[in-house]
Order: sequence, then structure tokens, then C-alpha cells
Amino acid sequence: MRFRSTRGWGRDGGASFEEAVLSSYAPDGGMYVPEHLPCLTTPLLQSWHPLPYPELAAQVLHLFLSEELSAAELTDVCREAFAAFEPEDVIPLVQVGELYVLEPIHGPTLAFKDVGLRVLARLIGLFLKRREKKATVIVETTGDTGPAAVAAVRGLENVNIF
Repeated sequence: MRFRSTRGWGRDGGASFEEAVLSSYAPDGGMYVPEHLPCLTTPLLQSWHPLPYPELAAQVLHLFLSEELSAAELTDVCREAFAAFEPEDVIPLVQVGELYVLEPIHGPTLAFKDVGLRVLARLIGLFLKRREKKATVIVETTGDTGPAAVAAVRGLENVNIF
């Protein structure tokens, strides 16, 4: 699947997911989005029901990335990304009165940003390793994004943090 710029849709051939992730923004300043959304069928959704969260995340990502990453690679990425979460189900569904609420706050920094950043960091690490390259992440923030970004890339062999 190709990823296209929100500003220049259709003007060029788009980018692979790897190119989109490693370049951040499209050359025209737009954000990259998938050129189409995969079809989700009832049987597919039902087949995902018993999966642990890391495997479910890998299956969803594989719908978008199957041309670039194998199901096994994505499963490894997601398992590693979510290994630091407590509880084991990563984003528990809890009942609050009559409501059911997802709690995406059980990652290393207790911020919901841990969920996406830890997967993204491992994908960046994988792509850099393939290219035999290194990257430096410079973080400055007063919010919870910076600590979540630092925690996400900490320990990746191809990424330095400042």
C-alpha cells in the first residue's frame, strides 16, 4: 500500500510506509495517509476476538503494511512494544457504573501516548537497521509526549536520544 500526502493527493506516486515514517512529513508539507482503507469483514473481526492485544495490533497493522513487513515481523514489533505494559491485556476495558471505558494508561510513562509511540519507535528501529543507519531523537517538552517518546526509543540500538 502506498501512502499519500494530504496536500498533494495523486500528484506523485506517494511513499512506502517506511519512506513515510522515516521522512515524517511529505515533501509538500502534508501528512502521509494510506491511499485506501482495508475492508473489514465480520468473519475477520470475529477471528480477531480471542487474540491478545499485541497480536491484534499486529493483525490490524498487517492490513496496511503487508507489502513491507511480514505478519511475523509485525507480531515481534508489537510484542516487544507492549511487553512493558501492566496489565498484560495492555488496554483493559473496565466498567465504570453503567459505562465501559478503555484505559490506555498502563504503559511505562502512564500516558496514552505510550500505545502508539512504542510501536512507532520499534518500526523506526527496524527500518534503520535494514538501512544500516542511525538516527538521533531530540526531545524538549513540558507535557507527557516527551517522556513517552524517550521511553519508547530507549534501548533501541539504532537510535540515540538527546
